[in-house]
Formats: sequence, C-alpha cells, structure tokens
Amino acid sequence: APNQVITSMALSNDGTTIAWSTEPADGNGVIDIYAGQIDAAQLVYEQPATDCPCFRIFSFMNGTGKKGNTTLLLTDDRGSHEAVQYGLWTLDLTTNSATPQLLLDEDPQQGPLVLPPSGNTLLYSSSEGLAPIPSDQSVPTDVASLTYANSLNLAALDGQSLTMSNTQVVLPEQYNLNNTADYHWVTTPLFTGDGRTLVYVEFSSDAQDPYDRHSAIYTVQLTGSGSHLHTSKPALLATSTARLIELGTWINNSILTFYSDGMLYAMDIKSGAVTALAQTQGYARIVAAQ
Repeated sequence: APNQVITSMALSNDGTTIAWSTEPADGNGVIDIYAGQIDAAQLVYEQPATDCPCFRIFSFMNGTGKKGNTTLLLTDDRGSHEAVQYGLWTLDLTTNSATPQLLLDEDPQQGPLVLPPSGNTLLYSSSEGLAPIPSDQSVPTDVASLTYANSLNLAALDGQSLTMSNTQVVLPEQYNLNNTADYHWVTTPLFTGDGRTLVYVEFSSDAQDPYDRHSAIYTVQLTGSGSHLHTSKPALLATSTARLIELGTWINNSILTFYSDGMLYAMDIKSGAVTALAQTQGYARIVAAQ
C-alpha cells in the first residue's frame, strides 16, 4: 500500500507458511503483522506505529504438530526501518486475540541473533553496541552504522509457556574498556543445518583513523539439547587481513560461503580450504545457495 514499507519477512522451514510486517514510511499510522499459508496470509496483529515495542518478525518457532508454524518470534525495531532488533516476544497464531508475550528483555541492549534450522536453541547477545565506522569506505555505511553483538549466549526455548532456560555463555560481554581496539564484535553468526555447529565472524577495529577491521572466523560445537545443552569453547577456524568479512549461507553442513572485500568464497569448515567463487563489483550479501 502507499506509504507502507515491508520491514521483515519469514518463511517456515517446511516452506508452507509465511509471515511479514509492514510499517508506515513516515512513522504515522499502524504496524501490521501478516501470517498464514503462502496463498492465504492474513492480518494477525496490529498496533499504532508510535507505540513501541515496534514489532517485526524474527522467525517462526520450529516444531511439529501443534507447535509447527503456529508461533511467531517477534523483536523490536524501535521505529527504525533498518536491520535493528532488540528483545524477543512470542505471538500465538492459534488465538485471534493473542498479544505478544515477552521472552527476552531488550533493556539493556539485548537482542536475538539466529535460530537454528531445526530445534529451538536461540543465539542472542546480552550486549550490543556501535563499532567504529571505517573512514576509508571499506565497510558500507548502512552496514557499519548498525549495532553489533558484543557477546554470544545460547538458550533453549522450551516448556508450554515457551520460557528461556539453561543459558550458556559462548562469548562474554565486555565492559568499559579503555581502548576501543580491545573490543570484539560479532557479525553474521550461522548454525549448520543439523544445529550442531555454530560459525561466526569476530572482528576488532583499530583505535585510529581509518579504523581498519581485523577479522577471524570461529566455530562452536553444540551437544545435547534443552536443559542438557552444552557448548564447546570457540575454536579459531581462520584469520584474515580483509577489511570486511560476512558469512553467507551453507552449501552443505561443511561448506560455507562468505563475502570478503569484493569476492565471494566457499570454505570447508572441516579442513579450512577456501575456494574463490566470483568477483563482485562492490559489496554483496549472499542470501541463498541451491
């Protein structure tokens, strides 16, 4: 509709159910959330755009039977049309008058990061912040100006009330460091298809102009589930002198694609072998592989 922008979209893992959110481009009007079968989605929640939390869709809950495709996870964009997401709420699609129920408080700056393709182990950050923006344009401004995770935590979403339980700290948050170059920031975390391996990029920035970034790729192994979830210590997979690295998508459980300074690559996370795929004309984000 005129004056409306789509701020989020999610597809269920079985490909049968879709959900999306819209907001008024000028901030005046209502936020709408739609969900349902691909060819029969309908309005399921509406609120004034000025009443935050300003909900957008994070993901469908994974599940079969009664829980399958019937619960949405929502986050707060705080009125921004950019990739901003703080806090986490559930919305029950089986009840016409359902209202979002809080799972993860957004104050301090906590936010969800990713849910695995199967299972409901939530990766989230207990602290997000701004990293220095490189002055040499090596990182696009609309990417560099977003907040980044300063910590990584894993929690199981379980129980009839969909509570968070058994939180595991993968990467602790940092507090009030004297040198900005000592801060670590996390970007583009991904789970393998089986949910047993987490891969993420960790970077730091120089304290002086042009604030060059230095990146490394880490893996974390997950065992068990629910209250018996356990994680290994992060293991270094690779380091790089590239100014910008972002993970893309999986080709299979061991081959991962990523973008790095105008090139697309594939990497075997078991051997560390890297293959160049294509050169781009500028910044590119990998969204899918088939």
